[in-house]
Amino acid sequence: MRYVAAAVLLACGLVVGGGNRGFAEEPPSLEPVKWMGPGTSYAALRGKSVLLLVYATWCPICNGWSGEMLGQLKEAIQGKPLVVLAIFADPRHPPKIDYLAERKFVGPNILHGYDVSMPKRLGFDSELWKFALIDPKGQLVKKGEAGSFFGGEKQRQFALAKDLAANSDLGEFSVLSPDLPESVAGILWPLELGAGTSEASLLKARKQLDADAQAKFNAAVHRYLQRQDRRIEELSQGEIVDQLEAYEKASALAASFKNAAEGKKARQLLNDLVSDPQFKKELAAKQSYEKSVQQAQAQPNLRNKLMQAIAKRFKGTHYGELAAKGPDKQ
Repeated sequence: MRYVAAAVLLACGLVVGGGNRGFAEEPPSLEPVKWMGPGTSYAALRGKSVLLLVYATWCPICNGWSGEMLGQLKEAIQGKPLVVLAIFADPRHPPKIDYLAERKFVGPNILHGYDVSMPKRLGFDSELWKFALIDPKGQLVKKGEAGSFFGGEKQRQFALAKDLAANSDLGEFSVLSPDLPESVAGILWPLELGAGTSEASLLKARKQLDADAQAKFNAAVHRYLQRQDRRIEELSQGEIVDQLEAYEKASALAASFKNAAEGKKARQLLNDLVSDPQFKKELAAKQSYEKSVQQAQAQPNLRNKLMQAIAKRFKGTHYGELAAKGPDKQ
């Protein structure tokens, strides 16, 4: 019994320390994730840090401290340019967010997903409370046990929350700023997440604000449009991966802000990009790849066949090469 208990404690992450340091690698794809509510992508969150939080609910010992850990974590990320992707990874239970909701770990910068493959793709041998931190440049720079803490059991200080609270290099907001009142920030968070929102819905929501809040709202949206415009222009001049990201951002901007000058400029850029036959092929490869990943999630036995088909059909493209590498490299 003593050895079983020790094994469970290690699996739960009840050790002092915060995780691996001093490395940088590509983060695991989010394509297999089934989102429980709004979804996102690394491209949409570029410039901010992303915390992948992988969890399961079957361990009674973990359940005893998880609420305390989540409370410290939520406080640590308050007002920071960081988005949490809480990924439920237990294959024995269907996806749901009740467990985190009961522990009040919900908010505009906390997105919920389901992906039983995420622990393995992160290099973990368990789905019990792991984390991976992705920096503003999109590189995975740290990972470890989310349950690691300092102090005794009556005064736990969780290492992950402590590190994030002290970290001043988490990136920057695209639209939010510290001086925005909660009423304005609540309206604008979808823009930060890349979830998109229509110009009409923003204007409708703005009407509910007082004059001072409306002025701050207008200034924030203006900054956001200018930053997006500059970023899209920079990406469009880069390599194919950058151009595909520019296409994604320009599509969102053109759809959400049809009447703004930045939205019209984004629409013109989209037309310019798709007029290039090679870019059209790269875009088709990306779309086919993403569709195949979703199909493989429902039918895992077809994954290799689907990836081989993408690699053959789109040989020489970025996503064709990615498909050819196999699941461990994706």
